[in-house]
Amino acid sequence: MEYLLRIIRRIIITLCCVCIADNSLGQYSYSVNYVCVKENNVPTYYFIQHASFELENVTLRQYIYTISNGRLPVIYIGEKAFAECRKLKCVNIPSPLTRIDRLAFYNCILLDSVCFSTPDWSYRDYHLETIGDNVFQGCWNLKYINFPVDVKTIGRSAFLDCWSLPAIDIPYNVKTIGDYAFKNCKSLKSVVLSTSMSNLGECVFQNCTALKSVGFYNKQPLRIKPLAFDSCISLEEVTIAYDKVYAIDSGAFKNCKSLKNITIPAGIKQGIGASVFEGCATLDTVTALIEQPYAFGKDAFKGISPTCVLMVPYGKRAAYIAAGWTEEVFKGGVKEIIPAGISQVKANTNAKEVGCYDLQGRRIQAPVKGLNIIRYNDGTTRKVMK
Repeated sequence: MEYLLRIIRRIIITLCCVCIADNSLGQYSYSVNYVCVKENNVPTYYFIQHASFELENVTLRQYIYTISNGRLPVIYIGEKAFAECRKLKCVNIPSPLTRIDRLAFYNCILLDSVCFSTPDWSYRDYHLETIGDNVFQGCWNLKYINFPVDVKTIGRSAFLDCWSLPAIDIPYNVKTIGDYAFKNCKSLKSVVLSTSMSNLGECVFQNCTALKSVGFYNKQPLRIKPLAFDSCISLEEVTIAYDKVYAIDSGAFKNCKSLKNITIPAGIKQGIGASVFEGCATLDTVTALIEQPYAFGKDAFKGISPTCVLMVPYGKRAAYIAAGWTEEVFKGGVKEIIPAGISQVKANTNAKEVGCYDLQGRRIQAPVKGLNIIRYNDGTTRKVMK
């Protein structure tokens, strides 16, 4: 049925369009079909409507030149344009492109590399900002893609089941990565999320079994959605560089069996969902920096290491235990983080005061409102409430 639909699509020509078949790329009757779109009856641009199933390698045109229309840019790849081209191995894509529509390269099982050309100054007003839903889904053999710097959105399931993709360099302009976008990318080893990132989808890196490290460098508020990194069994390192992650939803890091430690930033104020770290059998240290602790979701820490230690801000142990962060969950104990430069806390009325510190161990000129730590000349310290 799908094959018949593809044939029908090749027969139908929209009334407002002119089709040009590019025969220079192979021995078949046509290889890539470019369609001219008219606006107000004036030819304006071309897009790629469909391609031959027999294509193996293709360099797409930047523009089409005709005597009647002059030089017009090719600005997008249409829906399913190269879908099921099962002999296609390499695609070179020019700079004027503004979008790639859904399913454009769906199930191109031999596609090995996708190369975007460097920006052409003559097409400076054209920017590829969207890689649509399911664009490269099922491209099992894809090993290389260089994202253009202007990409802002990677669609739902865009790289689902790209088993051979070993690395991705997500451009700093990317704001949204859709649900399932990189699910089952079983060769992917590291991910760095850019400063612009503000929307990370559900199951986005689920079952990326070779993934070892994830870096969150977003400077925009971000929620880690359900099952985002579920079953990333090789994941060892999670870095949250800026305090902009505000929630971790259910199952986000479930069954990350190699994860040994995690820091929960102070900015996570909207919840830690159910089963977030369930099955993280080697999770041995959890550092929670939340100033006003709250109850976490059901089974959030079920199945973690039996020696796991919970580290909490200085002076907050009782508050964490009251909120349910107990030694029944963290069997290695609940311990306070001693601020830098402070070794112990006890009173000594004969010692002289030599310094005043806040709860993060930073020296201050004088006690401030709230809890302060005073250091004495004999090395002892004590807490003082002002």
